[in-house]
Amino acid sequence: MSLDSLPIELLLECVELAVAVHPSPACIVAVNKRYYALAYNLLYAHPHIRSGRAILLFLRTPPVPPRSLSVTLAGGEVGSGQFRALAELFRRCVSRRDGAGKLMPTPFEMDELRLCMNITTRADADDTTLEALKLVNPRKLSWTGPDPPHHFSVAIVPAACTNLFARAARWTQLRSLHLANIAFPPPQELFAFPALRALEELYIGQATFFPVPALAVLVCTQDMGVLRSVRLVDCYVESIWGGRVRRGLIERVAAIWWETDGVDYAKCAREAGERVRRVRETVMCEARTERIEGGDRVADGMLILE
Repeated sequence: MSLDSLPIELLLECVELAVAVHPSPACIVAVNKRYYALAYNLLYAHPHIRSGRAILLFLRTPPVPPRSLSVTLAGGEVGSGQFRALAELFRRCVSRRDGAGKLMPTPFEMDELRLCMNITTRADADDTTLEALKLVNPRKLSWTGPDPPHHFSVAIVPAACTNLFARAARWTQLRSLHLANIAFPPPQELFAFPALRALEELYIGQATFFPVPALAVLVCTQDMGVLRSVRLVDCYVESIWGGRVRRGLIERVAAIWWETDGVDYAKCAREAGERVRRVRETVMCEARTERIEGGDRVADGMLILE
């Protein structure tokens, strides 16, 4: 039986699978007009970009907004304008007009954005303001470094961390946020997490200068009612030579935290226990990797840090 005889719903599933596994998926659109109509948007729906050059080549494709996008760049491909190119790619999607001739809303929605790459601190080498992240509204975002998991490295530098969360404040549908290999700003910069009202899951791994007070506020604020899971893996209060973040530390901070506007000390005392329970129900601190020597070492087989 020919595939052309299948109902359009089944044929669409076959074409979607073929686009995902074919070594040259562009060949599928060249089969005939029917396959072209089915595969055209699928071809650009879930691209996986593996080099800076591929980003530039992707800019030559039709401005079809991807449903998800993966960018995996080697550690050496840093400071070559990758984020600037991504901003141009997303800007083309934003400026695309729909069938009625209206401009698509800014930012455009994505199911998932996955980044595995480093970011430079040099503004002359790349867009350190992360303008690209201002142009999207993802449901899931993952940003990790390209190094092996056992290699503690920094992919998201402090300035990029600040700009990342400034952009995230605009993401109205973000459900899951996964960050690793991240250096938060030093304590004197008074970092604060934005209220991500739709966020359900937060994962932060291999982090230094982790802002414990900011996390306590994030978990306990009423705007974060749907947040049900916070996993902190190999997060350190300062450098990797200092102490790891333990849930007990977050509980102690949450117990003494209160709003500064119109302080009601009696109310704060009553609610301290509720905030501690909220932290215990939501936050899990884990140890996964160890230094060869020194640092805050954990007992053999100990994974959960309380």
